[in-house]
Amino acid sequence: MIAYIKWLVVWIAYGLISLNTQAQTTIMTVDFELRDVSALPNAPQEIERTVLVDTVIKLTLAENGYILMPACEALKKAADQGNSYLYDRPEIAGKLGTECGADFVLMGQTWKPSFLFVFPQVQVVKTGAGLSRADLVVVSRVVQLEASTLDKNVTEAAAKNLANQIIEKLNTINK
Repeated sequence: MIAYIKWLVVWIAYGLISLNTQAQTTIMTVDFELRDVSALPNAPQEIERTVLVDTVIKLTLAENGYILMPACEALKKAADQGNSYLYDRPEIAGKLGTECGADFVLMGQTWKPSFLFVFPQVQVVKTGAGLSRADLVVVSRVVQLEASTLDKNVTEAAAKNLANQIIEKLNTINK
């Protein structure tokens, strides 16, 4: 329930920030996934860390003038086909993002292969017909976290780092 309330607050904030910007770039966002392949997968703390990474990245983008859109129904349906399904298929994300009216689609996941570290990763896919796979993925970044799930400052810093890399790349594309 708390995660739902946080999610609702974040989307309201996105809307308010977006109303006050003159940005032309729209980014359709797919909720971040936890891809936990450790011996005890999907611990509540890892789910919370994934939500924190997702929230920080989206808020940072919105604060920098990007218009964020929630995933359309077709994109949600594709993402629901399985963990990493859409992340591993940027051509589907690009096609659906085009049909839903976005300039880009943002996807992410926190990949947790062990108890010692986690890799928050993002992928930004350009929308448009006839793009090759190489042209679709404009940002694909990963950072490594070796911090306790209780250390929210490190998680937030890693998420900010990813968001700034996205902004830097999109700024070069939009010039």
